[in-house]
Amino acid sequence: CRATEVDFLYVAMLANEVKHAGHMRAIVKANLKMLPVVGPLLSWFRFLFLSGDDEADELLIDAYMSRMSNSKGEWLVFFPEPASVSHKQVKRSRKTAEKTGRPDLKKVLLPQHQVLESCLTHLQNDDTEVYDLTIQYKGYSGEVPLSSMGWKRDKDVLVPTLLKLLVGHASNQIHIDSRLWKLRDVVNHENGVQGWLDESFERKDELTKSFIKDQKFPVEGSRDTFTPTGSLENMLILWGTTSASFFAFTVFAAVLKVVRG
Repeated sequence: CRATEVDFLYVAMLANEVKHAGHMRAIVKANLKMLPVVGPLLSWFRFLFLSGDDEADELLIDAYMSRMSNSKGEWLVFFPEPASVSHKQVKRSRKTAEKTGRPDLKKVLLPQHQVLESCLTHLQNDDTEVYDLTIQYKGYSGEVPLSSMGWKRDKDVLVPTLLKLLVGHASNQIHIDSRLWKLRDVVNHENGVQGWLDESFERKDELTKSFIKDQKFPVEGSRDTFTPTGSLENMLILWGTTSASFFAFTVFAAVLKVVRG
């Protein structure tokens, strides 16, 4: 479940904590491939770039997952939300829920199942596990921004962005709720992968409401809080990745502004 633009960085740091960073891949939007610095880096890490064209993406997924299914110990990170949370997107999500009978979510968006389902159909190993992560940050009070604000916040100023991480003004405490599922439990859900995702996001909506109230997730016998390790190596990796990303987005925005006149 995606809370900010930097969630992926923290998932990467979590992977590093368990000595798995080198085996982590992710599904990202194709336009990121065009960004200077970031695009080549993501390509080098063998990320999967999808354009949103169902037919073309299906071919890419088939080829990508065929290679990945022959590898062991690989992580594939995927955010099933169609966009970042905003007033406009929440309104659109709730309207879709009303029309289709899906869960009426207040703090998260209805997930899209097609890409996840397509990926999972290529995995036949019964040992394959699906980790369902929900991430929140110290200080989050439930603010839903206007679309024009992007990732910025008026009230929840500690919720991290690339710029805040770069200058050290972001929350230093990350809360992660993690649920472990066997692959067969997801693909064999009575309502399919979409049904499993809808149940997952209904739970995430309740978890988010609980976090707003208590500033923590309900802990079920495990650690709730993840604080990034403060070693020089980890801080340099995070700072370097953030700096490169911020620089790339700035250059891309400037070029786009010139092109559009």
